[in-house]
Amino acid sequence: MSEDVKINILGTCVIRDTFREQGDRGCSIKRFVQSVSPYAAVTGGGVVANEDELERQIAEGKTSNFNKRNLLLDINKKAFDFVREEQADWLLIDMACCRYDLYYFREQDAYTSKTGVLDEIYSSDVLAEHELIDTDTIADDILYELLDRYIEKLKETQSPDKMVLFEIKAGDMMLNKDGKISNFDIERAKRYNRRMDKAFRYVRGRLDGCHVIEFPDEVLLDEGHIWGKANLHYTKDYYQYAYEAFQIIMQCKNPADERVFLDALRQEHERKMREKYKPNWTRTLADRADKGSRLERMYKYLGYFKIVLLNEEKCKNLLGNFESGKITHCAFYGATEICRWMVDLIQQRFPAVTVDFIVENTAEKTYKGVPFIKRTAESYPATGLMIITDVMSKDAIYGKLSKMNYTSSVTDVYKLTERLIFN
Repeated sequence: MSEDVKINILGTCVIRDTFREQGDRGCSIKRFVQSVSPYAAVTGGGVVANEDELERQIAEGKTSNFNKRNLLLDINKKAFDFVREEQADWLLIDMACCRYDLYYFREQDAYTSKTGVLDEIYSSDVLAEHELIDTDTIADDILYELLDRYIEKLKETQSPDKMVLFEIKAGDMMLNKDGKISNFDIERAKRYNRRMDKAFRYVRGRLDGCHVIEFPDEVLLDEGHIWGKANLHYTKDYYQYAYEAFQIIMQCKNPADERVFLDALRQEHERKMREKYKPNWTRTLADRADKGSRLERMYKYLGYFKIVLLNEEKCKNLLGNFESGKITHCAFYGATEICRWMVDLIQQRFPAVTVDFIVENTAEKTYKGVPFIKRTAESYPATGLMIITDVMSKDAIYGKLSKMNYTSSVTDVYKLTERLIFN
């Protein structure tokens, strides 16, 4: 990219960050407007009821001057005027700001973008009479008419062959700082993608001659992104891809060849991302499987004890072996609520049975006269029956006792309740 390539951006930080991640080498960003919905940019002005109060609140706002400027460009309908102040070699656009809900001003037949900046910077009483509109509820013919106006404004600003339309998608899978991958704001991503895709497809089909950078699969969000966590803040891999795609557009003279090269780049990027993040997915899936197993055990535990505790006969029979006299000593592993409940039950109903100890790391010395032994102890005393009441670590405790060559009989609360429920 030569040093004199001038770029204007009418879209989101996704496009701006594509060049920021490359150190802005070989380009000069002349004008950058974001947070202005295309639907709002082409409707009438006059939406401010109290201009002096608006100026005061904006001036006192804690947000950046960049955000304040974009807010005024939206309210005053000056986004295109601002961009046209600087002639550029390329105009880069996206439809991502179509994701916003809108404030509608009936008398002016105008919209304003409902952005976080707008809501934070001033109270709505500085606006003329308006109503908040869920963008999904606006009829397609109205939205498409506004997009037609937007396309005409774009053509007045730059020749389509010098425009690049970026496809933007909201991600819902995030690469965390610990290297694992987690879900992120899935419902918001669905809503954003529904709105952005509708606008992108329409504009792509109507803006003849415009270049298009498609959004690749396998893109992950980045918890450590410079602007924080959000559905449009990706790992650096995406920005490298978008930058290389723009290089192809600038260098390729044949539209047919350009599409072939861009498709090949996207497919290669997707392949690399699958390979690069496969270990992260492996760690994540293993972690989820473990959490899922533990969660399943917890649900099982809760279900069993709901049945037992709500059934008086089953509750009486829970410790039937104690009543038969087969067990005169026992102990518990895990000072959970169910452990304490069972200690109380034994002491009340079976005074001939001694609870020898409870295994738990706690500052308490005893519970109802029963001594605690640290989990970290190298060995545990013999007893008639060790009952595991730590429901989330049951398997690990069985393994630990086995390695310890613990010779006393061992059971757990699941087995005790299963005996009552299924027999």
